[in-house]
Parts: sequence; structure tokens; C-alpha cells
Amino acid sequence: DASRAGDLPSPAEERGGAGGAGAGDDPPLILVVEDDSRLRDVLADFLALKGFRTAQADGVTEACAAALRLRPALLLTDLTLRGATSSLPDGVHLVNLVRRTPGLERLPAILHTAAPAEARALLRRTSLDPPVPVVEKPSDFAFLCSLIDRALLGARSEADV
Repeated sequence: DASRAGDLPSPAEERGGAGGAGAGDDPPLILVVEDDSRLRDVLADFLALKGFRTAQADGVTEACAAALRLRPALLLTDLTLRGATSSLPDGVHLVNLVRRTPGLERLPAILHTAAPAEARALLRRTSLDPPVPVVEKPSDFAFLCSLIDRALLGARSEADV
């Protein structure tokens, strides 16, 4: 089972191995943030099958704590979560909060939502940098994997500059 961020396991207890985003040759750690526990588990299981390490959170507070502690390589978050106190939808608020953390300012993120048109319109009005792609629920897992690969490749390219 993928790690639950609420338990905040040691990095070695995460699915797939030890370490965070910069831990040598370890697979990248993806923080999956979704308040529907069944969907969160499906996403985490799928990503683990694809070779990624995963940790899970079900809300903004839990996800912020997990991101601070675990330093994921990518944030995959739902648009609408419990626990946000912002006028922005929770997933966008979460990306903003996490990216205020030193060392995570350019953390790649992907927004997962049942309302992709609304999410894209919202993202055009915000200034998230780097931009956040949107994946529609139910997920096209091949498309999701291609976005993850591109986001991680882009983050590695930026780190090399």
C-alpha cells in the first residue's frame, strides 16, 4: 500500500524505496493528493506499477506537511480538496502553498479534476510558474504518464541550468 502522508512515514517506508526527489537513482516520489480514498489508492497503485514511488494525502494540510517532509519530485493533486482556507480552489491553493517552500518553488504539479474546462480557465487567471497541466477524471492513464514524464524531464532540465 502506498504511504499515507498523515502517518508521515520515514522516506524508506514509501512505496518503492527510500529517499526523496534527489535521492540518487531512486525512482521519483510523487505525492498523490485526493480526498476520494478509492481514487487516491488507484492512482498511487498505478503509479507504483509504473515504477514511481508514491506518498498520499487527502487534504491541503496533510499534503503541505508531507511535501515539506518528503520533498516529492511531483505533486499530483485534485482541484477540490478538504481543508483549504483560500478563495482559490484547493488544488491551486495547495500548489501555491507548497511552492512557497524553499527548495520546492518550481515543484512540478499536475491538476486532476472532473471539471477540466473550469480548471484551465482558472489557471489562465492565476500565475503559477511553472504552469500546471490538467488531467480530466476519469483518468487516461497513458496521458497522465506522459504528463508526468514531461514534467519530471522539465524539472531535471531546469535543475541542470
